[in-house]
Parts: sequence; C-alpha cells; structure tokens
Amino acid sequence: MNYHIYFDESNKLDLTKQYSYYGAFGGNADDLSSLTKAVKPYYAHSNKELHFREYKDDKHVAKYYQVLQTIFEQDVNFNIFIVDNAQAFAITEEFKYTHQDLRKMFYIKIPERLFYGVTRNIEQNSNVRIFVDRSSEYRTIRLYSKLKEQMNAHAVYRNMKYRVIHASSQKSEESIPLQLVDLVMGIVVFLMEKTYENDSVVTKVKSDLVYRFLSEKCNLEHFQTKIKIFQWDGIEQKPLQVHLAPYINKFFLHKQTFDMREMVKVQELLLKNPDIMLKDLRKEMGYSNSLRNMLIGYLDYLSGKGRNAALHHVKNN
Repeated sequence: MNYHIYFDESNKLDLTKQYSYYGAFGGNADDLSSLTKAVKPYYAHSNKELHFREYKDDKHVAKYYQVLQTIFEQDVNFNIFIVDNAQAFAITEEFKYTHQDLRKMFYIKIPERLFYGVTRNIEQNSNVRIFVDRSSEYRTIRLYSKLKEQMNAHAVYRNMKYRVIHASSQKSEESIPLQLVDLVMGIVVFLMEKTYENDSVVTKVKSDLVYRFLSEKCNLEHFQTKIKIFQWDGIEQKPLQVHLAPYINKFFLHKQTFDMREMVKVQELLLKNPDIMLKDLRKEMGYSNSLRNMLIGYLDYLSGKGRNAALHHVKNN
C-alpha cells in the first residue's frame, strides 16, 4: 500500500506570536487521489488556492464550504501540534542556543511527532511519501532527508508497518492536499485564538464560513473526531491533548448572538419594505459586497429554507 503525508505550518516559531502551529494530513494514496479529484471541480470558476488567511470575500463561500464538506466526508485524519513560543525561546536563553538552532531542532522533532500520530494506524506494509510545503529554510536545514532518516529509524525501532521511501517539497499552488492542511489548520487557529472576536469585515466573512460548515449535519462531530491536537508547553514532557469542544462552544455562542442581532435588523427592514432589493437591503444593513452571501444566508434562514440552502445548490463556484 502507498501512503501519503502532507505537512504545513502556521505562525512560524517567532516571539511576536504566542503560539506556532504545525499540521499533518495523511491517508492512503488512492483515497487522497480520489479526494483531490472530488475537490477539483470546485476550482472550475476560481483557480485561486484554498488558504484560510486569504479568504476575505464571501463570493467564494460555496467553494470553501463544498470543499470542507468533501474533506470531512472522507476517511482522513489531521494531526496538529502547538508550540508555546515563549517557553521555547526561554529554553534558548537557558542553554545558550540561538534562535536558528531552536528552529532547526523543532523543525525535525515536531514533524516527526505529527507523522507518528498520522502513521500509527497503518495496518499493512506501506511505502510512505512525505510532502512538505516548499521553503528555502527547509532546504537549508536538509529537512527532507532528515525526516526520511528519522521516520525510518522510528519505524524499525517500533516495528511499525511502513517505510518512508520519499520526502520532498511541493509548491502549495500545485498541491491540493497541502492547501487542505492549510485550510483546516487555519480554521483551528481561528477558533483557538478567538480571532472571530475582532470586529472587521474579513473576520465576519471567515466566521460565517466556519459557522455554516460546523452547523451542518454531522460536520461538528467529524471536525472534532478527525482532528487530533497536542500542545507542547515546555513544562510537561508529554504533550497535552487539546480538545476543540470548549473553543467551538465559545465561537458558537459569539456567532449566534451576532447573527440573532443582525437577523432582527433584517426582519425590521423587511417589515418596512417587503419588496426591497437585495442590493438595497445590503446597503441598509451597512454591509460591504464582501458580506453579500452572509445576508443571503440570513434571508434563506428567515424564509424557512435553511441557512445553507443557496450553498447546496451552487456547484463549482
């Protein structure tokens, strides 16, 4: 069997950020190929890469929503590792390591830790290929060859049923799986860092996408069971498992409070002018065009169609 693993990071190890995040996404090569084929049609009218940080206008909400739906319908698993940056850099001060030394060590140890979790459930002899988002820093520290050596040593020592035969870089624009890691990890960071509390158009756009996805059918359960998160705090030797439920609950409370307030405003405007055009309603609500689909979602909900009615009928957006 052939098995593929994809690795990406968010908030690189840096003192300006409280945490840095590292994500891995793995699965049977045939399954991931099928997933890529299933996702590709949603790129038909928008060739832009899928990156959560670049999602700033809800004209692409159907594309992102349908891709997320497709991902979590599959037998996939994501592992995310969080590093407390302050604790990490405190160690460099104590033992006189340079920040570059620290990055080199973490870039080897963290991907290893992630990949162990992803490969733990491999039950038959498999050839593993590892793909990492292209970076000159990774190349400088010979990350690819080191990962291959370390993972194979681990497999032999633990009598695991795999062998890493290839580790290399890929450009994210040429790799849908790498984009999927970035997308899922971006949502996790958004929830855990409570970025949704920022009162900006971009934040509202992102919040609406996340809420629409998580509130649909079994998505909430799948999102929590198919993502495993561990945090290194520099104190406990064993990384602590982090559960998403408390973060999602806080997000839901925030978003539902906001939505109820906005929908009351929409209802009041509709009572005054039942025939108001969507464009005029949007302006009355003080929304930019970037929030047009959020407003459509409100209207569909108020009419009894359901918040995501329009998204279910849009293909390849």
